[in-house]
Amino acid sequence: MLVRQWLLAAAAVSLIIAAGVVAWHVGRLAAPTIGRWQITITDQTRDAPPLPDLPASPVAR
Repeated sequence: MLVRQWLLAAAAVSLIIAAGVVAWHVGRLAAPTIGRWQITITDQTRDAPPLPDLPASPVAR
């Protein structure tokens, strides 16, 4: 009976580790898409501020 409990505990730990590895891979695969989506949304919803007028050139004739 003790061996069965140890095997069950080892299986549970293995499943937790496997779930973490899978989540890490999914996160790595999704990161570029999420980053691109955030940049696109930010660019679509916000306009750049207007550029200031340039000062008069000191070398202009």
